[in-house]
Amino acid sequence: MDVPMYILAIRGNTLYCLNRDANIIEVDIDPTEYCFNLVLINRRYEVIRMKGYPEVTLHFVKDQKTRFGLALECGNIDVALEAAKEIDDKDVWEVLAQAAFLQGNHQIVEYSYQRTKNFDKLAFLYFIPGNVEKLQRMLKVVPMRKDYHGNFSLALYLGDVEERTRLLKDAGQTSLTYLTAATHGLNDQAVEEDGENVGDAWGGDDDLMLNEDGTVDVNDDEILAGGEEPCSFDNAARLLMVTIGVIQIAPFK
Repeated sequence: MDVPMYILAIRGNTLYCLNRDANIIEVDIDPTEYCFNLVLINRRYEVIRMKGYPEVTLHFVKDQKTRFGLALECGNIDVALEAAKEIDDKDVWEVLAQAAFLQGNHQIVEYSYQRTKNFDKLAFLYFIPGNVEKLQRMLKVVPMRKDYHGNFSLALYLGDVEERTRLLKDAGQTSLTYLTAATHGLNDQAVEEDGENVGDAWGGDDDLMLNEDGTVDVNDDEILAGGEEPCSFDNAARLLMVTIGVIQIAPFK
């Protein structure tokens, strides 16, 4: 402006001024900057977020829970990780793991599962890309927690038949121990703690007709649809067929 102007009012994007000749002059302005500064001065960060700029709000907010939510909203997974470390809450770690999974950031997904001790999901995360080394490492750590279910899943992922047999025996599942060992040709490992073969409890090896490959055949007529006692062999055989697809089990009594 070449001459002095006196501000009268501001309405929307229009500035009304008065010059020395007492004439009213309208000037178009962009109020974005001063409105933004006013919001910052008044600490109204929510206004910035609602306008669609959560990444800008991140630079001013100090509360870690608010920062965590803003970071997820704008997709800044690294800032969300920093906030999660400060909060250190199980629910926060689970939300972070889900957000990182959607972004394909498997390192943060792995770290989140480790912090929440979610070993089932962690094992599956290693299983998907075939990370055998980390699965084997988990197999050594999980026994400290006496988690037979988790360890058995790991043994399945790794194809470790001997470990599955050992776990079933330690868990007191003598019938399943013998069936697993016999199916995979590990009859010498299917023994009870007193040294007797598990098959002896079912009538001896003569009743179990093993094939040359170590498997046994199923007689469908003897696997009844119902009425057996809960711990009977017929019931166990049927459950194996339904749940995990074992079809080479011969009932012997």
